[in-house]
Amino acid sequence: MIFNIRHLGQIAIAATVAIGSLSIVPSSAQAIDFGGWDYANSSYKNGIEGTRIGGNAFEFHSMAVKDLGDRFIVALNANLDPNGGKDRIAYGDLLFNFTPKNLKGASDQSALFGVKFQTLNSDSGVKQTGIYKGVKAKAVGTQNKGFSNFKQRTDYLPKYTKTATSELNNLGDLQTTDAYFDGMRTGNNVLLNSIKSGTRVGDISMLNKAQLTNMGVNFGHFNATGTQTFGFSFIKPKEFEGDFTSTLAFECFNDAVALTGTSKKAPEPLALAGLAVVGAALARKRRVAQS
Repeated sequence: MIFNIRHLGQIAIAATVAIGSLSIVPSSAQAIDFGGWDYANSSYKNGIEGTRIGGNAFEFHSMAVKDLGDRFIVALNANLDPNGGKDRIAYGDLLFNFTPKNLKGASDQSALFGVKFQTLNSDSGVKQTGIYKGVKAKAVGTQNKGFSNFKQRTDYLPKYTKTATSELNNLGDLQTTDAYFDGMRTGNNVLLNSIKSGTRVGDISMLNKAQLTNMGVNFGHFNATGTQTFGFSFIKPKEFEGDFTSTLAFECFNDAVALTGTSKKAPEPLALAGLAVVGAALARKRRVAQS
């Protein structure tokens, strides 16, 4: 069996849960599979504390995903109301990267998938909710009273929170210092968190807390106590398969969550599979008749 950093992170957290007194916290890979869901838990202490710029409304706690083969489900636990937001600041768009490039590199090549789910006050470059392919991302932090780059965020946050820098950098499966975020630590308005352009390829279905609970989501297991639990599902479009890195941030980029995972290849619809079998049988029959 081959172990990568993600597997080691899962084993470490499982050991912590089982033993209780043993605390092993991996530096970058904190996701864990629990109840058929894959969770990534951002630091619960790296949103802004203090009423000057939103209080802890801009705090991500956890993201969980589940692959049902043909359908993909995302669940979120945070403090910002997805139906209104605060100070006209909304959730950004969820970005999926299936390429080996970092976020900026994949965005520059318009190679991302993205999900727009926020409607009110959204600064997304696309108007309609749904899943998009061929996505190029953009940064909307500075226009939302937020941060221009990670260095500015890291320098500013300690003024309003007593949280250690290691916690401030923790976004779940990734740290802000990881190579995945190269090109976003300095510069002008480079914190990519929204769809700039892309091609819409499917609808999303919004899910509330009760529906997600019935599906087995359990953020409480990880002490994720955000005031808002919601999510959405979508039919997986073509090429939405393989290893991915996903990121979701508030438009101001006060906080974000990152999750790494794998999307299975969607099964062929039964009708199409049946037609393929029939077609193959007819082709064999023709070859036999001609021989």
